[in-house]
Amino acid sequence: MKINYIIVLIVVLFVGVLVYFKYAHTNNQNTQVEDPDAQVIKQLREQGDIHEKEHVVDFFLYFPDEDSANRASNDIHILGFEPIVEKRSDKEFVILIKNKMKISLKDMKDIRVKFDQISSKYQGDYDGWGTEIEK
Repeated sequence: MKINYIIVLIVVLFVGVLVYFKYAHTNNQNTQVEDPDAQVIKQLREQGDIHEKEHVVDFFLYFPDEDSANRASNDIHILGFEPIVEKRSDKEFVILIKNKMKISLKDMKDIRVKFDQISSKYQGDYDGWGTEIEK
């Protein structure tokens, strides 16, 4: 079971990195490409995902120290999520959030705004989200 979780986490992080780099760079007309939430949703649909089904969505936020991660976790909990703080290294903590929900671009953008605000408040970084394809 733990190996399956690690594999899913690696795939989710890989997709997140790909989306980040596509979003962070501009195309030849000097305009930005699709936003990261729209890009992930597009990739899910292209793989045959049924968007009407509920998904277990994983969100990732990174922080430089445990205190910052714990304070951010409290803010996230107030929003109705169940965050889990994990130590990744001596210099990094991650907040993992699993939330069962139907995926919509509006909801994902709303969550991004909230998580960006919280991560910025505590010198962290919201790294995005991922989910398995539901068929």
